[in-house]
Amino acid sequence: MYRATTHGFGAAAFHERCDGRARLLVLVRAREGGWLFGGFTAVGFIPGPERAYADPSAFLFSLTNSLGRPEKLESKRTGEDLYYHPSDSAHFCNGLYICDNADTEARSWTRTGRTYAASASTGAHPMARGDQEGWLAAEVVAW
Repeated sequence: MYRATTHGFGAAAFHERCDGRARLLVLVRAREGGWLFGGFTAVGFIPGPERAYADPSAFLFSLTNSLGRPEKLESKRTGEDLYYHPSDSAHFCNGLYICDNADTEARSWTRTGRTYAASASTGAHPMARGDQEGWLAAEVVAW
């Protein structure tokens, strides 16, 4: 449904193809290290005013990490699992933020242990424990 290297890394291209779609899986490949990680939402990104909203089925994951195995980070069910803003690409509230033009703007971040469970993984990859800020995406896909 969406591939950044085909449709563009801009938030508008992401929202044009993904808004209103339930059961959405977002996968990121980081430019540095080629790390694979992302998030799943059963509700999807609902267009409207800028806001946080609940999706208790949402989770984050990393397919490649220091653990050497996939890791799933469950929602803490705070009622603020997703965040919608038309100027952002995918935004899993206080967990995974993919900025507009994530291939050239090093403003994307991950924060494990806040809205989503803490990662057991360590190191410099984007889904490691704690806050990892300023990474670039080589690819973002959603389906």
